[in-house]
Amino acid sequence: MSFSNDIKTALSKSRMSDCCALAECYGMLLFSRTFSADDISFTTENEDAATVFSKLMRRLFDCRIKISVSGNERKRYKAFISGEVDKKRVLNEFTRNMGCTFDNINGDKLSKSCCMSAFLRGVFLSCGSISDPQKQYRLEFVVKNNSLAVDLYSLLYRRGINPYMSSRGKYVIVYIKKSEDIEDFLTAIEAPKFSLEFISVSVIKDIRNNENRKNNFETANIAKTSGAALIQTTAIEKLKKEGKLGLLPKELIDIANLRLENPVSSLTELLNIYNENNKKQLTRSGLNHRISKLIELSKQ
Repeated sequence: MSFSNDIKTALSKSRMSDCCALAECYGMLLFSRTFSADDISFTTENEDAATVFSKLMRRLFDCRIKISVSGNERKRYKAFISGEVDKKRVLNEFTRNMGCTFDNINGDKLSKSCCMSAFLRGVFLSCGSISDPQKQYRLEFVVKNNSLAVDLYSLLYRRGINPYMSSRGKYVIVYIKKSEDIEDFLTAIEAPKFSLEFISVSVIKDIRNNENRKNNFETANIAKTSGAALIQTTAIEKLKKEGKLGLLPKELIDIANLRLENPVSSLTELLNIYNENNKKQLTRSGLNHRISKLIELSKQ
């Protein structure tokens, strides 16, 4: 199973009070592909989610629910109300008693924190999906119209989550791409195990990224040091080949020989070697000046 399906299966095992059950059912219906006077159904690729919908319908409205299965490799489960009387009972509850419409979220009915969490859980079960955090950070909702998408965007934003919106064919996509925001959403819908998994993966990725940056920095430094050392040894070899090295002052000859003996050492390493072998202590700027003088003489 996918990471997203694992979450939906886990959410399907939760138990809740009647008010939260109604809120979750509202989220599932409102964001399903078909919620109208003609058709009330819930379609999903997760069998457990379809079962939850059926149980909620029976618990809240005593409805007769049928579940059909289509597809071979990728099965789709459709739970639907077939009886006209049952349909009217459900529509009456949401449109008259709760004052809900088919195209907007009625936030007045979600004033309790627990009911808001249940509603978001229903929305996720209905049209949400989440990528494996090992691959990428992305949680998205495929919403059937712009009005509902804007309401969902605003609802998430008010809870401190930063969503984005885009389009895909005839649907509007509300998505979250920051690890911290996905963790907050998973906590909100009472999926703490998966929120902790996101946190764990995020921490490991940060550690790896920091190690990679450190390694890249060290590699760049090594390349820079090696390039500088090559320039210096080439200049000294040129002076030596032309018979000019022996004519230079002793302090330049000593540094030239030190570099030839240690062709890949950094300036710091050369300085340490020089100061260990000589009573007179040389500064880094002094060493750098002598090497620069050798390079300059080789160019003349």
